[in-house]
Amino acid sequence: MKDDDLYQSILAKLSIMSPFFAKAMLDKCISDLGKTSETVSAIELLDIVKNKLNPKLSKGKTRTNSILLEGAGIITLNRGNEIIYTNSFAKKIIYQIKEILPEIESDFVLLSNLGFCKIVQEVRNIDIREIYLEPFRKSYNISIAPIFDKDNIITGSMTIIQDNTLHSAIEKEVLHQNKKLLEEIENRKKAQKELKEKQDVLVNTSKLAALGEMAGGIAHEINNPLTIISMSVQSILKMKEKGLLQPSMLDQMLKKILSTTERISNIVKGMRVISRNSEGESFGKDTLRNILGDVIALTSEKFKDHQVDLSLNESPALDDKIDCKPVQLSQVFLNLVNNSFDAIESLDVKWVKFTICDLKEQIEIRVSDSGSGISSEVSKKILQPFFTTKEIGKGTGLGLSLSHSIIKHHGGSLHYDQTCENTTFVIHLPKEKVKTTKNKNLGKKL
Repeated sequence: MKDDDLYQSILAKLSIMSPFFAKAMLDKCISDLGKTSETVSAIELLDIVKNKLNPKLSKGKTRTNSILLEGAGIITLNRGNEIIYTNSFAKKIIYQIKEILPEIESDFVLLSNLGFCKIVQEVRNIDIREIYLEPFRKSYNISIAPIFDKDNIITGSMTIIQDNTLHSAIEKEVLHQNKKLLEEIENRKKAQKELKEKQDVLVNTSKLAALGEMAGGIAHEINNPLTIISMSVQSILKMKEKGLLQPSMLDQMLKKILSTTERISNIVKGMRVISRNSEGESFGKDTLRNILGDVIALTSEKFKDHQVDLSLNESPALDDKIDCKPVQLSQVFLNLVNNSFDAIESLDVKWVKFTICDLKEQIEIRVSDSGSGISSEVSKKILQPFFTTKEIGKGTGLGLSLSHSIIKHHGGSLHYDQTCENTTFVIHLPKEKVKTTKNKNLGKKL
C-alpha cells in the first residue's frame, strides 16, 4: 500500500467516526511531525493512529468513538513476513484462533492459512475477500494491500479486518434508535395536540368566569336603558292623551329611544363576541376600536357602579386594520381590565385606562390603573401558569399566562412595565401577521 493510499484509507475510516473534523485532526498530527500528507511515511501514519488519534477518540463513552473500534483490526507485516503491528482487535482474533488451532505456533502461518494474510512478495495489488469463521459464527471483510517505500519498493503489507457481524449489530441498533426517536416524535406531537386542546378549554373557562363575574353588571347595564325606553314611551303616550305632544318633542324622544337601543345592542354584541368559542378561530382583519369597544361596553356599567373611571385615548392607530383573532384579543383585554378592577376596587382613587400608540409596524397598547405597581418578586412570576395574588376562589392564575400565550401567538409581546409609577402592562402587536415556517407550529390555536 502506498503511503498516500494509507493516508486516504485512514482518513476514510476516521471520517466515519468524526465526519466534521477528520481531515483537520489527521493533518494536525502529521503537521506536528513536520510532515505533510505527501511526505509522511506509512510507519509514521500507523504511529499517529496508534498513539495520537486513537487515544483522542477513545475519550468518548461509545464504542464507535474510536478509529480502531472493536470491529476493525489492522495487521502489518514486514518484508520478512513478520508481524510488526497488530491493534487490539487483531490481537483478539489471533488469541481466539490459537485457542482453536494451538498446534500452529507461527502467527503468520496461522493467519495466512485462514486467509487473513498473504506472503508479502505475493501482494501486488489490493486483495479484498470475505472470510467466515464457523467456530465464531462471524463474517469478516478482509483488505490486504502492499506497503511501498519512497522508491516504490514493497516493504511489507497491511491487512484491514472489519467485523461484518458487529456492523450488522450496529446497523440494527441504529434502526432501533431511529424507531424509538420516531415514536418519541409522535408522542410529543400527540402531547402537544392534547396541550393545545386543554389550552382551548382553559381559555374558554377563563373567559366564561370573567363574564360570570360581570353578569350582575351586564344585567344592570341592560336594565338601565330599558328603564329609559319604558319611561320615554310612557311620556309619549301621556302627552298624546293630553294633546300636548309636539312633533319636535316626539322627534327628540324617539332619538333618545333609538340611541338607548343602540347602547343595548352594543352590550349584547360585545357579550356575544367575547363569549364565542375561540377554538379554531382564524386570523382576520379588524380594528382595535371595535375590539376594545366590545370590552368597554361589557365593563363600563360595572366600573361606573364602583366609581372606577375607564378611559381610552384617541389615536389613529385605533382604526388601523390589523391581522388578528378578535375574540382572543378581546379575552386578553377583558382579563387585564378585570385584574385592574380587582386590584384597585378598595382604593380611594380608582381609574383604568387604555393608551394606544402607533409604532409604525406595530401598535402599542398600555393598560394602566391607579394601583401603585407590583413588587419585583411578583412581577417575575406573574406570567407563569397558576400564579395568582388573588384570594382563594377569586382567581385561577391562568388569565395572564393565557393572555401572554395569545399575544405571543399573534407575533407580539406582553410584559409588565416596572418603570411606571402606576401598575402598567404593555402589549406590542404587529399590524401584519408574522410569517412563520412550517416547523413553528406551537400555539397554532389557543
